[in-house]
Amino acid sequence: MSQRVRRAASTIAAAVVLTLLASACSGDDEQTRDGPEPAAVASEVPEEVVVTDLGFGAVEGRLPRARRDALASEVQAVVDEWVDAAYLGDYPRTDFSAAWAHFTPGARRQAERDAALMSNSDIGAKIDGVEAETRRVRLDVLAVRQRPMGVTAHVVLRFATAGSMAQEMRVAARLYLTEGDQGWQVFGYDVTKGTV
Repeated sequence: MSQRVRRAASTIAAAVVLTLLASACSGDDEQTRDGPEPAAVASEVPEEVVVTDLGFGAVEGRLPRARRDALASEVQAVVDEWVDAAYLGDYPRTDFSAAWAHFTPGARRQAERDAALMSNSDIGAKIDGVEAETRRVRLDVLAVRQRPMGVTAHVVLRFATAGSMAQEMRVAARLYLTEGDQGWQVFGYDVTKGTV
């Protein structure tokens, strides 16, 4: 046996022994419990929610920290609403029209034509559920006179589908946003979607 293998084996053995000792010395053996049985409590634990990992990429021009924070919150709301309505949510379903609520009229028409790419409309009726695994957004910002004029949101979403079409999926997108009378809106996009 090599030195490296012996060292790894002894490290693993030590970890197992420490784990067993820690659980054996917990002192819970004779404690009585009031309330529901542990199995009942475990079944009520909500499913883990995957939150969006949001950050900034390139920022061209000056953008004060307070405005960056506000921008991040505003754009994240737009992106999260698209992701949730287009790819996550309740299944089976066939209606994905809410996915493009924050798109300009032209971008909305294009997204409706690209519905199989811009949502799960191609598989929505064939799956029983979706579980998000990764939600990451990076914002590239163009600022003029300390005001954001345009944003590119780089989005990566990984999720698993359940049911007869159980598979791992990945969506990578660039959403191009501008601020108008109705807040930040998507006016263009470049999206790929496929199995992993």
